[in-house]
Amino acid sequence: MESSPDAASFEQEPDMFISHLETCKILKSEEKGSSYELRAGRKVCHQCGAAIIELKKGPSRLLTGEEYRIAASSLIKEAQDDLLQYCSGYFACYPEADTIVVFAVGGPFWKWANINRSDTPRWDFALNYANESTPKNKRLTQKWISLFGDSFILGTPASDKELTLINREHIYTLLHHTPEAPVDLLPKLEDEDGEEEGDGEKGEEAWDDENGRVEEEEDQVLDRGCWTDEEE
Repeated sequence: MESSPDAASFEQEPDMFISHLETCKILKSEEKGSSYELRAGRKVCHQCGAAIIELKKGPSRLLTGEEYRIAASSLIKEAQDDLLQYCSGYFACYPEADTIVVFAVGGPFWKWANINRSDTPRWDFALNYANESTPKNKRLTQKWISLFGDSFILGTPASDKELTLINREHIYTLLHHTPEAPVDLLPKLEDEDGEEEGDGEKGEEAWDDENGRVEEEEDQVLDRGCWTDEEE
């Protein structure tokens, strides 16, 4: 027997996520099934987010006037509430991230905000609601909606102008920073005496050395502690 899915259940993942990835070259190997072959000669050394987008359907076309406006506002508010959880989870998973652009969309209507880590309350993922046990969390939860600006309608000159500004001043900047590859990802080479040569100072030369020995790599699980008491 199978239980019937709850159509009203909350999907705990955003509709769209714009990510920024940086890759590094790894040592070439002719061995079939090697890490080089499976990874297409590259390895992800940096990942962060640029934007989170939550989409809701538009208001019913049977509505008109004030009823239509209220329905549109309600849908955007629903998307904003979902984004609170997504941002809390994003900053917990990416402890080095400081900001993320978010879009709350209801049909053709949308709002956006540039969310900082300090703007985001802690989310209780077990109970599925914003934890308001501390004055700071309660204050941030109550302030959340006010972080978003005016509403725009897709396809209008005002909407196009605002999207261009967001892309130029926020998203473009987040997608074009170039962090250095972590030293611990660079493979260590051995000299003729079997001693290790440095720990990655050779940079691209080490990556491109086709005669270097490819060491077996184990996937590292990063212990990214979530929220700490110091952040309260």
